[in-house]
Amino acid sequence: MRSLPTLLSLATLACMMVILPGCVFEKINDQLAVSNAGVAKVEARLDRMLEEVDETNRRLEETQARLAALESIDRSLQSIDASLKRLDDHLMSLRSTISNIDDAIPFLKFSAEKEAPGQQPAPTPAPTPAPDRPAPQP
Repeated sequence: MRSLPTLLSLATLACMMVILPGCVFEKINDQLAVSNAGVAKVEARLDRMLEEVDETNRRLEETQARLAALESIDRSLQSIDASLKRLDDHLMSLRSTISNIDDAIPFLKFSAEKEAPGQQPAPTPAPTPAPDRPAPQP
């Protein structure tokens, strides 16, 4: 007899599980479908972002290669600049030496006369011939 109430309670429980749990399972299934759709959207966005990150990394590598080339050029230009500064110093020293020679021996005139901008240089006077004999006396 004890099995009859147990059987009745099992039958009732089975009916309830057939009727009620279907609604709960459907809601859970619907929520899982919504969650899966959301995860699919997020995954698609992540895939696009990964592609963008890959493109950005590629551009960054190109930029770094260009920067390395520019740094090499900059080092070359710095050495050229240092050479030009030494050359400027040497030329200034040479100009000073030529000026000193011009001051000491005025008839040599190694350096050019200073001219105002836009002026033409003064014509060089023709040398006068030395007299072969003294001029006659009156």
